[in-house]
Amino acid sequence: MISTITRLNSMLMPHSSHRPTLLHVFTVVVLLALVLLGIWIDPPILHDVAGYLPLHIFLETIAIVVSMLIFAVGWNAQGREQSGSVILLACAFFGIGLLDFMHVLSYKGMPDFVTPSDPEKGLAFWLAARLMASIVLLVVAIRPWRPFASVASKYISFATVIAVTACASWLFLFHLDWMPRTFLPEQGLTLFKVNFEYALILLNVVTALVFWLRMREPLPFNAALLMGAVLIMAMSEFLFTLYATMTDMFNVLGHVYKVAAYMILYRAVVVENIEHPYNQLRESKSQLLATMNAIPDLLFEIDSSGRYLDYRAVNTGLLAISPDNFMGKTIFDVLPADTAEITMSAVREAAEIGYSHGKQIELNVPDGKRWFELSVSVKHTTTGQLPRFIVLSRDITERKHSEVRLQMANTLVENSPTVLFRWKAEAGWPVEFVSENILQQFGYKADDLMSGKVPFTALVHPEDLERVGEEVARHATEGAVRFAQEYRVVTADGRVRWIEDLTSIERDGNGEILHYEGVVLDKTERRLAEYSLLKLSQAVEQSPNTIVISDLDANIEYANPSFTRVTGYTLDEVRGMNPRLLHSGKTPREVYDDMWAHLTRGENWKGEFINRRKDGTEYTEMVWISPVRQPDGTVTNYLAIKEDVTEKREAEGRIAKLAHFDQLTELPNRALLNEHVRHDISVALRNNLQMAVMFLDLDHFKNINDTLGHSIGDLLLIQLAKRLKAAVREQDTVSRLGGDEFVLIFPGTTSGNAAHLAGKILEVVAEPYEIMQHELIVTASIGIAMYPGDGEDFEALSKNSDAAMYRAKHDGRNSFRFFAPEMQLHSARMLLLDNALRHALSRNELHVHYQPQVSILDGRVIGAEALLRWAHPALGMVSPAEFIPIAENSGQMLAIGEWVLRSAVKQLKTWMDSGLPPMIMAVNLSAVQFRHPNLPELVSRILLEEGLAPQYLELELTESVAMDDPQGAITVMNDLHARGVRMSIDDFGTGFSSLSQLKKFKVYKLKIDQSFVRDIASDADDRAIVTAIINMAKSLGFQTIAEGVETEGQLDYLREQGCHEVQGYHFSKPLSAPQFEAFARARKL
Repeated sequence: MISTITRLNSMLMPHSSHRPTLLHVFTVVVLLALVLLGIWIDPPILHDVAGYLPLHIFLETIAIVVSMLIFAVGWNAQGREQSGSVILLACAFFGIGLLDFMHVLSYKGMPDFVTPSDPEKGLAFWLAARLMASIVLLVVAIRPWRPFASVASKYISFATVIAVTACASWLFLFHLDWMPRTFLPEQGLTLFKVNFEYALILLNVVTALVFWLRMREPLPFNAALLMGAVLIMAMSEFLFTLYATMTDMFNVLGHVYKVAAYMILYRAVVVENIEHPYNQLRESKSQLLATMNAIPDLLFEIDSSGRYLDYRAVNTGLLAISPDNFMGKTIFDVLPADTAEITMSAVREAAEIGYSHGKQIELNVPDGKRWFELSVSVKHTTTGQLPRFIVLSRDITERKHSEVRLQMANTLVENSPTVLFRWKAEAGWPVEFVSENILQQFGYKADDLMSGKVPFTALVHPEDLERVGEEVARHATEGAVRFAQEYRVVTADGRVRWIEDLTSIERDGNGEILHYEGVVLDKTERRLAEYSLLKLSQAVEQSPNTIVISDLDANIEYANPSFTRVTGYTLDEVRGMNPRLLHSGKTPREVYDDMWAHLTRGENWKGEFINRRKDGTEYTEMVWISPVRQPDGTVTNYLAIKEDVTEKREAEGRIAKLAHFDQLTELPNRALLNEHVRHDISVALRNNLQMAVMFLDLDHFKNINDTLGHSIGDLLLIQLAKRLKAAVREQDTVSRLGGDEFVLIFPGTTSGNAAHLAGKILEVVAEPYEIMQHELIVTASIGIAMYPGDGEDFEALSKNSDAAMYRAKHDGRNSFRFFAPEMQLHSARMLLLDNALRHALSRNELHVHYQPQVSILDGRVIGAEALLRWAHPALGMVSPAEFIPIAENSGQMLAIGEWVLRSAVKQLKTWMDSGLPPMIMAVNLSAVQFRHPNLPELVSRILLEEGLAPQYLELELTESVAMDDPQGAITVMNDLHARGVRMSIDDFGTGFSSLSQLKKFKVYKLKIDQSFVRDIASDADDRAIVTAIINMAKSLGFQTIAEGVETEGQLDYLREQGCHEVQGYHFSKPLSAPQFEAFARARKL
């Protein structure tokens, strides 16, 4: 039990670091609490305080001043590592001070503040200030005591407090009626006011408890003071629950307690922001002093003029003069001039970049001549104070002496350019002596050569050894005293070096050679330089680029042969001339100004010139110009390297044109169109303007290409592009997307203007075109989409104008249509069907139904027409009138048509094999199928594979397809006729057949279109047309069949006119294969 109490006590008791302050705080809180308890238990007879208003103003003024002091100290005394909690407290008390100020101004008896002064308004500001204080203190108690993550957080906190204060002020000044009542003159404080105060008391008690719990550990802030302030605020709030009138003693005491709490808070902020940093500063200073005492180096503090302000020297023997003689004086007064200048250069360097290291000075000091190395740094000073510098002077005399000795040794031993040899005049040239630096020069040890371990001949390059030996022998024989030769040697690590060998021959009195002495110099760099110079000279002379060297006035001193090849001028013609003789006048002046600005600064320059050759032709060259510097950095010449980029620029221009313009019409292509549209949309958006996008497509342009050839079609497109370009404004855009599709952009155009422009463009397009010997007339269909109503980007506008264009074509062509939302629905439907149709065959969604064809004489079933049906699992039955055009336009018709043809042929063969008498199977051909060059071979192959005789197959071709290319139709029909396949003309009477062409067609039957049959009983014109078709067919020897027969009257009239066959709902609708077979058997073929 005792251990548990001890453990609980250790958990709840504050850390020892808080106890001194906590004792003082506890004393003040207890005294104030006892006063409050005494008043509460045995309240004196309290009356309204005379002169309450001035007293109230006085107490609140103290509170406001303390609030602003808390803000000022907390806001301005922040260091980089200061806690963000202090900022929060400071910002909040700025808002609290403002609210308290407005509370004073709104108090009853004060002049009207914006709105009439009133106890209710004053209490509203009061409660808002108390709530803000309680909340921010709770946040400070909970929040870790650390800096804000960024400087912006400081200003965000302040802005938040200002915003909250402003909102509260607006609410209390203009909408006080939205707030609950807090004081009633007849009864005093309301229940809301009392409960609100109790809530604040509870909030403050919780905050104090959090501070108490946090004090179990050492903290970087004075939690005891903050806890005391919060508890006194809680007592203040309790007093404000007791007063009955706005001017009684409880109210006064509540304000006094409030001021006491604010003063303690101010004390906590001052401790945090002023006393605490000073304590840290004293500790840092003490630590710094101990560190400095341990440093043997000299330390000086000087100002920017070099005046000594302070010093520190552990060893005064290193000082050039006594401190009494240099303090207050400048460096120039104390040190020799050259030493003072070096020291001040270090100070200036530190002033510029913040530090200086490595500068050395030599001084005569009492201990003798000493070397010092200087390190200078800038000392932080207050704003407006002249900069000061800390100079550390380190004695490096011993290091300096060591460096000098080492440098001398290196100079004598390692940097010698020569190797000394002495070898005997014997075979193998045994070495008697060689200097030690051969190791640095060639990597061999001197001892290895002198001991014979490495013979001298091993150094000579194998390819040069024979020549060197012959030279030595020749000079020895000729009695030479000394001679020189160059040859290659091989270093120990395998590198090849060129040397110059200066050899002396030492002889005895009889002229016999005693030995050779040589001085070997490494000439590798010189040989390489000579070789590099030769290569450089050859490279300059043979360079395909122009190379020009001029003096500083730009007068030409040298030009390589490429200069003559490019410009036509020889070097003799231009030497001493200025390159301006090449100027064409087309290079902007700014280019030359920029070039000279770089060159006069000693910088390289790169740019382009448009120059003129000697023959007057112009060319473009890329130029690199560099200053030529001597070893001392002096610029003596300019070197220009030029590349003729004329063809490259022309090619780039062509590529750019290809990338952005249509090759045929030279109109902007899709890429450039996108750039124009983005620009036009941004302008329209910025200026709130409309814009029209027109999608133009020529009507039946394919017929021109198919009949007259693509070259004629291209010439027509070129003329059309010129007309369109001439018909629009300069700011408008005409673009060709491909084929016969054009897009026109009209920025700043309303729908009314767009309609007028579209009509004008249709007129321009429809004017005759004279192309070679042809006069052509074409029309166009235009779809219009308006920005922003029909789309806010080019993709949407293009798609919608395209949909509108197709509506114009659907409505008869040679017209324009504005986009409407239902067009988008139609386009979406077409896209859905297109995608679904691509899987229809593989998913067995397509079916062939058969409509009986009946003899008009006896009612026998003599044939069937194969009709395609599509049953989609989600879309249901899709009309052929809807999906057949999609199949033709999307390239699916050939596969579907082949499947229908094969299915129909196979089905007829199955019926005939099952006992049904022979009949004709009629299959419709689409325009795509009929134009396919392999149609006859395909038909024959299917008949052969399915085993059906060709005379039972009838291929139906619409009148419009047959007349689209009569000669081509005749050729195909003749081929099919030769193969035994029957041909018929479907929908006869709806096109524009030429009788002269019709009689050449190998057809045996004309099918009268149902549009003429439908009203045959009531419309005299339809009767006349039907009669004419039947009579014409008889005269040409053709059979006739009428489709769409639905009534007995229609059948009787057709019988009277001599029509041979009929089909329609009067007999049967299209049937599935089993249904057709049952129907045929019931009719007893």
